[in-house]
Amino acid sequence: MTTPTPSSAKAKSCLIVDDDPVFVAVLEQTLTDRGVEEVASAGDGQTGMAALAGRPSQIDVVVLDLNMPDSDGMGFLTSAAQLGYRGKIYLVSGEHSSILESAVRLARIHGLDCRQALAKPLDFDRLADLIVDTAGEQTPASPADNRAERHTITRAFVDLKVEAYYQPRVDVGTLAIVGAEMLARITSPDGGHVDTQRAIGHAERTGRIGELTWQMIANAIAGAHLIHGRGSQDLKLSFNVNGDLLASPGFADKLIDLVRRAGVDPRMFILEMTETGIPPDEAMALEALGRLRMNGFALALDDFGTGSSNIERLQMFPFTELKIDKEFIANAGRDAFSRECVTASVRLANELALRTVAEGVETEHDLEFIRSFHIDEAQGYLFGRPMRLSDFLELLGRPAQSDPQARLAG
Repeated sequence: MTTPTPSSAKAKSCLIVDDDPVFVAVLEQTLTDRGVEEVASAGDGQTGMAALAGRPSQIDVVVLDLNMPDSDGMGFLTSAAQLGYRGKIYLVSGEHSSILESAVRLARIHGLDCRQALAKPLDFDRLADLIVDTAGEQTPASPADNRAERHTITRAFVDLKVEAYYQPRVDVGTLAIVGAEMLARITSPDGGHVDTQRAIGHAERTGRIGELTWQMIANAIAGAHLIHGRGSQDLKLSFNVNGDLLASPGFADKLIDLVRRAGVDPRMFILEMTETGIPPDEAMALEALGRLRMNGFALALDDFGTGSSNIERLQMFPFTELKIDKEFIANAGRDAFSRECVTASVRLANELALRTVAEGVETEHDLEFIRSFHIDEAQGYLFGRPMRLSDFLELLGRPAQSDPQARLAG
């Protein structure tokens, strides 16, 4: 008796997990016409996982959408890995290609056999050909990692007040304010100022960084309400997120829920992460960042050029912008290495369709330099020091001028 080769085997069963009923109906009919014996469907990740969990060894192929209500495709991939699913997975989505690529990487990190990611709208016949010709034999997958429960942050900065200061971000071409980076300023009960970097470092060492970050997020939501009320809906607010908090269970879902319940558009927010701040657990980070991107949040890689694996990080995660470190901007006029780092950063960002932001722009010379590189946005003392929200709102009311200092002077 001859054992069939994997290429000769045909898929007999397929589970379609997608919330688009038209897409599901057309694909079901196409697969049935091609001889697939069983085609099942689910309208969200949770229902799909329930269907898969009942008999994972009997479903040859899963066709998975990423952006679905209640439980999305990112969560489905993680659950499928925990279940030990060994069939084939095809991703289909209308999301940006960087999100699709991140989902494929997430699946493969989990040990899942993710064959391909296809952008919607797609050719149903092509997808059906891929599914039907998929080998029915199952590829052993690496077991899902047994991850220890992350430390639950229960203690808060009860004795400290966290206030958000806003540093303007401007369009390099027009000098119009397009957003602000939110920076934490901390005061003690007696009104004295606390060194922010030391406080953040202490918070990270003692497991309190989560509480500080959630206070900043609350400030961001409140600030977004006031900025929106001034008719500045297109402005974006960015704030830093610690890598460990980012990868903690439920962080992305909690942030999405808070913003939605507050009635604020997630597209107003940019989450900034440094290269060294992204957690080593790539699967957890990919799931969280992919889910945030699908819900409208933008993602920035901060201090680009200061880490050892920035290019790998840019390829791995679905960032939307790249922030060039202020040291390169400050030294580019007199240091060839810094200048080449800026050149390479901008070229790479352009190839990846990422917006570029120059940090630490302090002089007119710095401004002319970044203009020569066609950098999109800038922030720094030339356009404004970090300021209270009331001062930032007042600044928004002033017209853009060719001289940034004239605008600051009112």
